[in-house]
Amino acid sequence: MGGVVASILAARRKNNIKALCLRAPATVLVDDIKAGKIQDAIFSLDDLPEFIDFGGLKVGRCFVNDALKLDIYAEASAFDKKVLLLHGDCDKTVPIKYSEKYAELYGENARLIIVHGAKHSFDTIEVRRKFIEITAEFLEDQAKKEV
Repeated sequence: MGGVVASILAARRKNNIKALCLRAPATVLVDDIKAGKIQDAIFSLDDLPEFIDFGGLKVGRCFVNDALKLDIYAEASAFDKKVLLLHGDCDKTVPIKYSEKYAELYGENARLIIVHGAKHSFDTIEVRRKFIEITAEFLEDQAKKEV
């Protein structure tokens, strides 16, 4: 959820943030929760348990209820500076369409790069190197520009 949190925080604190990099932001979470799942954890919204076992982590009922009320893209839309979006073409956790929606939201300020062979967890040395290289180049370029 790092990308989701970062996009919302950037919008709320845009006067303090010069640029934003989002790596496979998991806005899919809200759609998944509406469908009664968080990745492999299945539950009923009609009979929501106290917590959901999400890979050994307790995800509480409050988290689910808060996520259902959250309009991530509306929250994030106030950010009006440069945004780099990185997404793997083999990401089965978060489909690319969610980064594409962010790119559309941010318009000409956004650049979406699809990284070949990358999964959601950037699980090879080459993929991690590529993500770091692209991110560092973007952030260095943004740091050089005047506000």
